[in-house]
Amino acid sequence: MGYLINSQCVADLSTAKQLHCRSFDSVWGNGTDLVASRCVAQDFTLTDFVVCKQVNAGACSNVTYSYPTFPSCSYDGSLSVASEYFAVVLSVVVIVFAAARLRRYFWGHHEGI
Repeated sequence: MGYLINSQCVADLSTAKQLHCRSFDSVWGNGTDLVASRCVAQDFTLTDFVVCKQVNAGACSNVTYSYPTFPSCSYDGSLSVASEYFAVVLSVVVIVFAAARLRRYFWGHHEGI
């Protein structure tokens, strides 16, 4: 079982929380001010995380947010992707082999495969 975040299935809850917290990292302009926010959480086993907001590189204003509920998903790493690619490659090899055998059978070419 895994946890879904931003259309990505990750293996454990702490990784999902870390990715969610890191999504708050940004820099933008607000008129003549430069505003930056970054995740300052260190412990991703908690239910809340802290984001530091700074205006014009001034003092850090900490804002606490709660983590959302992450939907569960089926996490199998890249095993399913690898097996799908293997099936495609195997299918192509079988088709090429069968076509070569049929060509040799019907047209009498005896060289090749």
